[in-house]
This record gives sequence, C-alpha cells and structure tokens, in this order.
Amino acid sequence: MFYLVFEVRPTEQGGVLGGAYMHCWVNRESAEIAYFHAASRLRNAGWVIDSGSEPALVWREDFLHDEVALEGFDMAVREGEALQMHGWVFEGDA
Repeated sequence: MFYLVFEVRPTEQGGVLGGAYMHCWVNRESAEIAYFHAASRLRNAGWVIDSGSEPALVWREDFLHDEVALEGFDMAVREGEALQMHGWVFEGDA
C-alpha cells in the first residue's frame, strides 16, 4: 500500500473551497503507478495539483494512532484506493 498527499485547488472558480490536501492510499504494484493513478483520479475529479509527496510504502500499523487515517487505509485495502480531503477556504471567500 502506498500513501501520498497532494495539495490541490479546484479547476473552476466560484466554489466554496480554495484548496485542499488530498490524502491518498493506493494499492498498486509500484510507487510510480500509485502516484500516476492518484494524480489521474484527482485531475479527472476537477482538481489542479500544486504539489505531491513521494509515495511512501505503508502498513496498517502506521495508522493505528489516527482513526480517520486508519479508515482510509482500510478502505484502500477493500477497494484498491481511498482519498480523504482536508479542505480550506481563503480569507474572504466564505
């Protein structure tokens, strides 16, 4: 399982969110494939990627201290991937 984080912003203006961190768990054969898969999913969902971390090989034990992250890991085990968004609004946007 690979874990990576992207900083993204919406492709369309006028939405509530100014940007977000997308936490991604991707069950793929290699770090490169995991990165490409997650980046493609985000772009197809209407996000512009400003930056992305290197995929890290992770295990379930890495997330036992964080219930929300553990849910993401477990979902990726079941479904092959999981994306969790932590968004923000810019000052004056809301």
